Amino acid sequence: MAGNCKISIDDDAYYRQAELWSQFDSSQATDNERMASNFGINFIELKGNIGILENGAGTALATIDMIEAQGGKAANFMDISGNALHEQVQAGFRILD
Repeated sequence: MAGNCKISIDDDAYYRQAELWSQFDSSQATDNERMASNFGINFIELKGNIGILENGAGTALATIDMIEAQGGKAANFMDISGNALHEQVQAGFRILD
């Protein structure tokens, strides 16, 4: 018997998982997560104090690894994608502020 469960579904799987997404409770998301979602930015808050804004998931993960290898802690994972519009970049900087 399971006592607790957590599930994460990739936003890109929305069209295949409409029934599960219908149960999504946006009140659980932070203001920054909602803002990022509105601009199509992949964003996850972490517990550190060094903000990251990258134009690719691979470079974002590599940056997090380098920060932690030097003893730092990343405050977030943010991927604005390689073909981001200037509005997305501006939103990313507002989220980091």
